[in-house]
Amino acid sequence: MDGDLVPYQPLLALAFGLFNRVPVMIGVNRDEGTILSALAFDLAGEPLTADGYPEQVEQLAAMLASQLGLDAQLATQRILAEYPLSDYESPGQAFATVSGDASFACPTVITAQIFSLTVPTYFYEFADRNAPMPLVPPTSIPYGAAHASELLYLFTPDESQVDQFTLTQEQQRLATTMRGYWTRFATAGAPSSPWSRDPYFRRYSLLTNYVHALTTPAPTRQRTFLEDHHCSFWTQLLMGG
Repeated sequence: MDGDLVPYQPLLALAFGLFNRVPVMIGVNRDEGTILSALAFDLAGEPLTADGYPEQVEQLAAMLASQLGLDAQLATQRILAEYPLSDYESPGQAFATVSGDASFACPTVITAQIFSLTVPTYFYEFADRNAPMPLVPPTSIPYGAAHASELLYLFTPDESQVDQFTLTQEQQRLATTMRGYWTRFATAGAPSSPWSRDPYFRRYSLLTNYVHALTTPAPTRQRTFLEDHHCSFWTQLLMGG
């Protein structure tokens, strides 16, 4: 924030409408933290252990505390209580869920909520948990709809790699639908039109909390996004409550 190119803190600018008011399409992937957790632990040769899980949560809490003025020790305790290891198949998957919710899902939906106060806003979750992940080996952390896994559905792979990125017929239909949403949004400012046969992509608002799930066999409304990602917990924690 230099007072010129970036004159205000971004969240304040959004909250007060001090930005170019154009339609916004914004979203996340269902399992944002999995590939990042796998790269940090399993694929680095050191899978996260049950004893190491609290330490990783403590490091995340310390980072949040330094940015937001939180009590790091209290934040650590609250996160561990919200995400007990007993709820997950492995410590790596537990931390992937924590980091994905804290760093991606909930901050993004908060941003969408703020945008929706002043501009047409469309919020999606890419949720095909069978998306191909051919460039990394299997680990103790199921990848699911991992960070960047939606890109294959929007862009054609290089010819030398196309055989590695095979989509099923249902996934190919989802890819076609997603490209339609993106193209219509870029052209007209809305991902759906009266002439499209694709499932209707409704606007997001605080009242409707409409999240469009990009999944097979067809996109549909995601009614449990806030609950699935513990967003009430994170909103309260990140706001210092």
